[in-house]
Amino acid sequence: MNKPCSHPAHAETPHLLPLPDLLDLTPCNIRYTLEAQVFSIIGDGVQLREAAATYFRTVHTWLPVVSATAYFAQLSRFRVEAAPSDFSLLTLCLFLVCAIPVDGEITLQTRRLYTLIKSLVAMLDATGMNSLAMLQGRLLLTTFEIGHAIYPSAYISAGANIQAAVALGASAASSADLSKSFPDPRIAEEARQTWRGVVVTNRSARPITPIG
Repeated sequence: MNKPCSHPAHAETPHLLPLPDLLDLTPCNIRYTLEAQVFSIIGDGVQLREAAATYFRTVHTWLPVVSATAYFAQLSRFRVEAAPSDFSLLTLCLFLVCAIPVDGEITLQTRRLYTLIKSLVAMLDATGMNSLAMLQGRLLLTTFEIGHAIYPSAYISAGANIQAAVALGASAASSADLSKSFPDPRIAEEARQTWRGVVVTNRSARPITPIG
């Protein structure tokens, strides 16, 4: 139990992580925890807007899946009213995908943030949440995994995104079918763009089979 954990960059003496009581694992508590993590990791309103601006100035230019107008409108209400769990998750993923490596490597802090977000996604999955914002967060998380060659997680995540999109109705081929799940034309277009991103990352995440 007291043997040090080996890691390419460091070794540490293990200790038990504080786990929540089973009675505390409710959608309300998970929502509150996600919101608290956003402020703890990213910062206050100004820092949140700066992080979002960085995302829309960089990643969004080649992966235009999140509506900047809708995102900033929701962000402006972040401190005024309780933030939905899926929006908090999207905000954390937006921040993660913009993380810059140091000397070609993911920093320890970024890797820990990635681990935290993966666990939060699992929690929301367990509560049955599946929304467009959550799908977009999943997509950005998978993009991060592909970009940093985190396998087999990238491959597994990409497949899960396909299933989540299908269950949500975002994979509809025609505009008429898409409007059944997303009556608002602006949200329907955002869903269409998100589905395209899901398809592209699914193809990019496929492992390469060695020849010979």
